[in-house]
Amino acid sequence: IFLIDRNTTGRLYLNDGTGRFTEKTKTGVDAVFADGRGSATLDVNQDGRLDIYAAARGGFAVDDKTKEEKPYGRNYFFRNDIINGKNYLQVKILDANENVAGIGAKIYIYRQGSMDNASALLGYREVLSANGYKSQSSLIQHFGLDAASSVDVKVVFPDRTEQRFTNVTANQVFTVRAKRIDAAKLVRDFNTAQQAIAGEAYEIAYKTLAADNTPVPGFPVTFTIKSGNGSFSSSSSVTTKSVDADQNGRARVDWYLGPLVGANQIEATAANNGTPLSGSPDGYQVVSSAGAPFSVIKSAGDAQNGFINEQLPLAITARVTDKNGNAIANHPVEFTISSGNGKLKNGSSLTTQLVINSDGNGNAAAVWVLGDVIGQQSVYARSTYSGNALQNSPLTFTATAQRPLRKLSYVSGDRQTAQINTMLADPLRVRLVDTDNVPVTGESIVYKSLTSGAKFSGSDSITVSTDSQGYAGARPTLGSVAGDTLYVFEARARNASGSPVTFKASALTGPPAKIIYVSGNNQSGPAGRVLPQTLKVRLLDNLDNPVKGYEVQYNVTEGGGSFNGQQNQLIKSDAQGYAEIRWRLGERIGKNTATATAVNTSLPQITFSATGVVGPAARLVKNGGDNQKGNAGQPLGQYFVVSVTDSFYNTVSNHSVTFQVIQGNGSINGRTQVTQTTNPFGQAQVLYTMGPIDYEQKVQATAELSGLSLIDSPQVFRAVLGPGEPESMNYIGGNNQIGRVNEELPEPFIVQIVDKNGIGVPNHEVEFVTFSQGAAFAGETSIKVRSNTDGFALATATIGSVYGTNNYAFEAISRYNSKSLKNSPFQFFASGRKSTAKKMLKPEGEIIYSGTVGQFLADSLQVLVLDAQDQPVPAHPVTFSVAQGVIFIEGQRTSYETLSDEHGIARVAVKLATTPGSAVIRASSDDGVNPLSPAVLEFQVIALVGAADASMSSITATNNVLANGQNLSNVAVKLRDRFNNPIINQYVTLQTAGIEVFVNQPALPTDANGSTSATISSINIGKVMIYALVNSQPIVTTEIEFVAGLPQIVSVENNGQTYEKGKTLPNKVGVFIQDGWIHPVKNTEVQFFVTSGQGSIAESQPVMTAEDGKA
Repeated sequence: IFLIDRNTTGRLYLNDGTGRFTEKTKTGVDAVFADGRGSATLDVNQDGRLDIYAAARGGFAVDDKTKEEKPYGRNYFFRNDIINGKNYLQVKILDANENVAGIGAKIYIYRQGSMDNASALLGYREVLSANGYKSQSSLIQHFGLDAASSVDVKVVFPDRTEQRFTNVTANQVFTVRAKRIDAAKLVRDFNTAQQAIAGEAYEIAYKTLAADNTPVPGFPVTFTIKSGNGSFSSSSSVTTKSVDADQNGRARVDWYLGPLVGANQIEATAANNGTPLSGSPDGYQVVSSAGAPFSVIKSAGDAQNGFINEQLPLAITARVTDKNGNAIANHPVEFTISSGNGKLKNGSSLTTQLVINSDGNGNAAAVWVLGDVIGQQSVYARSTYSGNALQNSPLTFTATAQRPLRKLSYVSGDRQTAQINTMLADPLRVRLVDTDNVPVTGESIVYKSLTSGAKFSGSDSITVSTDSQGYAGARPTLGSVAGDTLYVFEARARNASGSPVTFKASALTGPPAKIIYVSGNNQSGPAGRVLPQTLKVRLLDNLDNPVKGYEVQYNVTEGGGSFNGQQNQLIKSDAQGYAEIRWRLGERIGKNTATATAVNTSLPQITFSATGVVGPAARLVKNGGDNQKGNAGQPLGQYFVVSVTDSFYNTVSNHSVTFQVIQGNGSINGRTQVTQTTNPFGQAQVLYTMGPIDYEQKVQATAELSGLSLIDSPQVFRAVLGPGEPESMNYIGGNNQIGRVNEELPEPFIVQIVDKNGIGVPNHEVEFVTFSQGAAFAGETSIKVRSNTDGFALATATIGSVYGTNNYAFEAISRYNSKSLKNSPFQFFASGRKSTAKKMLKPEGEIIYSGTVGQFLADSLQVLVLDAQDQPVPAHPVTFSVAQGVIFIEGQRTSYETLSDEHGIARVAVKLATTPGSAVIRASSDDGVNPLSPAVLEFQVIALVGAADASMSSITATNNVLANGQNLSNVAVKLRDRFNNPIINQYVTLQTAGIEVFVNQPALPTDANGSTSATISSINIGKVMIYALVNSQPIVTTEIEFVAGLPQIVSVENNGQTYEKGKTLPNKVGVFIQDGWIHPVKNTEVQFFVTSGQGSIAESQPVMTAEDGKA
């Protein structure tokens, strides 16, 4: 409350929240008023804080005490600058003319979600028109909201109509229009791309709009769930909900989708006085997906029974779901062997830990091969999400392992190849034996095709009984699809280790029986260009199956075209039997033909035809008439002729060419410029008449296409007036040459005899002379020649045997009327060298050569010698020398000089040292004066260790090992090449022959000493040969004997016989001695005693057990 009065200060009273008001001093409103009359509140600067305007009567007033005139009668504006961090809402009511009004309207402010709840009322105000002296408070109503960030608003108008608004945001001027706008439309206002998760909230919102798209607040929208078992509540089932549109005309709900993955459907409706709005009803459907991974459960494979070291029949399977039990795809599950020494299959290899992603049903399945422990074995299955274990993780799968009573082994028939739809040539054979390797007779072996299309006598499987030796076999028929090892079969035996045995077979299509044209014939295109469509044929066998991988030869037979730059090309047919190729036409216009032939068949060839046409104009070519001589005012003897061609010089007719005189004052048909059109041969020509003065005269020919000059346009023709008397001898070429000693120089000496206008003078004598020892012209020290029709005189010299720079001198001399011509004599110089070589390089580029120790490199080291024009130089000496390491040139040298061949190549053979390492060979050369560039070329050569050598490699193993399946024979393999160099990083495989053993193959490749190790155990006594294989080839071998343990079991042999007194029993009495693993124990002393009956023993005591453990 703000109070003012006469001759006092303004006073401010604050509400303490209980309806009691207490005066607050020192607030800034305590100005002195001589005659305070009125006040008003408003928010002038729209900052949410109420400001005060105070009005007084009169201007100046007389102070009651001092009797002085004071400006107490003035008006005051008090701006509220208090910052309290709390929220507000201003409500503005507009009439039909958009003026602030609302007199008599009652405004209720509630906490959000508590409309009409009296205990949640935050503020109430009626809009009044009261006014005071020179003042009236704002009709915009101000409410303090304390900490509330949004509220619900109800406005009751004098006619008792209401408008309601929910979730109105704080700290704004909220506008309410007194006249309600009729809603006409219902439109979607939500993100249809939001993620739909089963059991989670999905926002649905609609806007109610007037006909002019103005939002209509407070309008009810009804939402109904039609399918999917969803709800509008997270805690209960609510399938219908009505929501009033907010101040923006937006009505929204949270739609909790059904708990199961699948379709969910909702419908929104809104009506105006019973008439549905446009767009109502509106149905919307989403298909929900699973939520975040929540749980992992066992779905298959637990508590199985199997045999040690054998694969369980069923995969162990864990299923990953969300909290509603929906399957989670592509989520990792980690399987780990926890007991029993088993393995998990990872493709063709085995491991103790494997991560598998769940499939579309949420299942992650692992194939479990039991270990060698009899009894219960286990595997853990773990899965996490965002670093946390899923519910039930880890799972424990168990299996009970038994010792197998029989063994099933592969015999033959694997990796066969046959044509599709035919039976394999050989049966798939296996053998079944018991634990004593005794054949099992009459036992069922089930053969099964694991690939669609392959059959055993028309069925997917067949049962075959083993014969008297335990063998069984079956021949499958392949399907109609070809492929490499495409067909897979298995043979299974009940209660047998090694089961199943897997076989693979490859299927081939039949040979080509047809070659069929597909596309590419009768095309046309610019000569020299690739046709737009490929040439395509197809190969089929006699069953119309496509023949894959068969060669088709395409040949160019006419027109000079090519396939990938070649006249013929072999193309292999693809999986569908197609063989296609791109055809580049010949560079000349006209007919082109090509053929396609199936190689090594008598099938008819397919012929393709195409027409090469002239391409667009590309070049301007000078054909004739250049460099003529003529007389002033007279036509030249020949026409200036040009041709217009395409890119491949095929002539283009009817193309414009412009000829223009650019020097010499001559004319073409009386003009300085004419345009001609090329004739059917692509030529345009003009006859030029010489001008009267200029010695050199020029005509320019130009041609364009689409505003761009053709290649080589313009072409310039030159003509000169005829020659006069000789005046000068001009140097043209041949000076300062470098040549090979004792041979002709590469180029002639050239001079030109010209008149005063520079026109060449023909048939004039020039003498060439040499003064250097060993130099000559055709064996003579001088030679006389006459200039040709252009005034040129030429002579070629031979130099002597001395190396040097400009060490040979020559002169050209010419006279006219006994006087030397200008520039006569002219001196020429030449230099002698070993050859014309200037540089050398490695023709094979910068590569590192490598080979086997003690052997010659497969490739020679090569240096290419070139002259200044990059042409090969033959017979030039190059020196190769060892710069680093141990290596031999040409077998035994460390330095060797050789000459380049006719191709400029100097080469040497290199033999490597007997120990591995790196070496460097340098090549150098000079021309007799200067080194070639570069002065040195370096070749790096690496000697590598050779293949494993049986005579230098070794294998050792612990012998006389107890055959209990646990004691180990430690096997050590050492690999060396034939020079005793250790072979490192080489994997070794052990193979055995003899008794059955368990081999723990070398886990690591050979170390720096060429060594690796393995272990072998067995439950059988006897000897076994061990072969160490490198790259499937045996290198070294040794033998291990597994022996019985200490005697543990004694059984009686031939007890209870009946015979005559005093005579020797027909069968020897004895004992059978075995160790704890049921092995017979040999060489054990046995003492026999007569304990009753007075008989005697014939043999001397003690008696030793034999190989079979019997004494």
